[in-house]
Amino acid sequence: MAKFVLIDHSLGGIGGHHYDYAVHVLRAAEALGFKPVLAANRRFRRGHDLPPQCRCYSLFRYHTYSKYTIFAGGQRRLIDPQGESPSEDVRHGKLAHLVQRAWHWIDDQRHRHGPKRRIDDIIAGCGRLFRETPLESGDQVFVPTLSELDLLALSEYWKTDSRTRLADWHLQFHFNIFDGREPDYVAQFHRLEELKLHLERTLRGVPHHRLHFYNTTEQLSAQYNLTGVADFQPLPYPVNSDLFSHGVGRAEDGPLRITCAGGGRAEKGLDELSGIVRGLWDDLLSEGRVQILVQSKSCRLSSRPRFMLPVPPDAETDRCVARPDVTHRQAIVYVKHPLEIEDYASLIRRADIGLFLYDSDRYYVRRAGIMGEYLSAGVPVVVPAGCWLSEQIAESIHQHQQRLADQLQTIARLRGSDVSWRRAEGDCQGERLSFGSDSDPATGEMDVPPGASELLVSFRRVEPSGGGTYVRLAAELLDDHDQVVGRDWHIVGRRQSGAAVTALLRLAEQVRRLRLRWSNAYHESTVAVADVAFDFLSSAVLPGASCPLGSVGLIAGDVSQVPDLIRDMERHYEHYRCSAEAFARQWNKQHDPRRTIETLLSRAADRVAAPRAA
Repeated sequence: MAKFVLIDHSLGGIGGHHYDYAVHVLRAAEALGFKPVLAANRRFRRGHDLPPQCRCYSLFRYHTYSKYTIFAGGQRRLIDPQGESPSEDVRHGKLAHLVQRAWHWIDDQRHRHGPKRRIDDIIAGCGRLFRETPLESGDQVFVPTLSELDLLALSEYWKTDSRTRLADWHLQFHFNIFDGREPDYVAQFHRLEELKLHLERTLRGVPHHRLHFYNTTEQLSAQYNLTGVADFQPLPYPVNSDLFSHGVGRAEDGPLRITCAGGGRAEKGLDELSGIVRGLWDDLLSEGRVQILVQSKSCRLSSRPRFMLPVPPDAETDRCVARPDVTHRQAIVYVKHPLEIEDYASLIRRADIGLFLYDSDRYYVRRAGIMGEYLSAGVPVVVPAGCWLSEQIAESIHQHQQRLADQLQTIARLRGSDVSWRRAEGDCQGERLSFGSDSDPATGEMDVPPGASELLVSFRRVEPSGGGTYVRLAAELLDDHDQVVGRDWHIVGRRQSGAAVTALLRLAEQVRRLRLRWSNAYHESTVAVADVAFDFLSSAVLPGASCPLGSVGLIAGDVSQVPDLIRDMERHYEHYRCSAEAFARQWNKQHDPRRTIETLLSRAADRVAAPRAA
């Protein structure tokens, strides 16, 4: 029986995504006829979730998240091509520069030994692993999370063991090369060159090994393929097939459970959560209509969670609940982190809304594992615009809004050319509307016809044609006296099909005019759109005279919008839950762990090896 060996030196305990990933992949490998083997960190102790026949080895002292890598575990320490950091000097002055130089000197001293210790650790760990379970023809070795330093260490080990040529090695990178979005990449190409040279040097020394390269998203593969040294492909991300929970949903007599799952990091925006609490307190939280569940590690000497929300004084925040099956009397509930697989799956399944306040710049190309779990469980989500998370549900929202245009009564329809648009340099045409950043937008005003309760804006983006560019559509809602009575804005990208992009705005009864402002959401370059249309609709024909704004989930252009988006979900919850459950059926097929294994085996069957540097 061929072996499937999963090596994850960052796997140090039960709970968390490293463990979940290994469990689901190894179960699938065993189901497909492989003998599963797991090699993990020294701190790892076997959990009962692993396949019974899985052999486990706790071998490695270090993990992949290291300041000694090019990407420094997601926090890059890359410098510019001249070896200086001028931006820091300009921002902080000479004193800060001296402090920074001192830290760099200390860091350099550490770097004399740090990388070598990590390389030696992987060489020693792999040596022990494959002495005890020697590789044979047909074996598959999968490293789901590694850095370029880890690859270098593996290559050094491969040179010492000729049997490593018998197996297929599957290597997955999930650290991004570039920050931001595609228009930002040009200024960062020195990062690409640094990685390219490193990969070329590494792979040149192991020309006879069968190596297959992967990333966790299509956008990451596009970045890595710019190196030209290997064929990087996106690998289907395995999700627990037991998560789908048709019929679990909302408790009949309880509040909606708004869940922030996973470990808290700065990039996950937990600091913004207190503002969400204030925005929901008066009408939803204090009335017991919604409840917020937050995962948080406990303090070492008590059960009190490390992360505590500052909330209005009458909130019940002094109780810490360490189980997913919490009572619904508390407005804010803290759930321990991490949880074992069954408890974590229960937390996700029992969520009513998955809330993400993530940094959209950091997550433009990065996958959020928890997002995939909510979608697998059929849980509607609220996510930030302009990133991987929003792209997973954007198409469902566009399709829903187009269906609304057919279902609702059309009060009036305007084309872009019916509106007078202005930019800083003068008038512009509505048939092909162009605009720049927030400092150079296209603006226009229009009357709201009586009886209109929603406005559907649609357009097709013409330029630029590539990814990473998003349109910010902002609206000021004016009353009879031209006073602003509300604001709304949306950040939308492009559709793969090339179909029209949509944005749905809610119009209060007192709104008489709209002032619209179009701009490039994240960059200075000019954007051009065509086929601009405005459909004024009435939802009076619907129950409650209101329609849901989205489907499967909602996208926040800014964190300040989140309370209103949650209100829309609370009002139309059955619609959001049903659409999320329908979405989950297809999502689960795409992310079945067996597909992960089948993709690896397909690459192995093709014998696709990395092109070698000359």
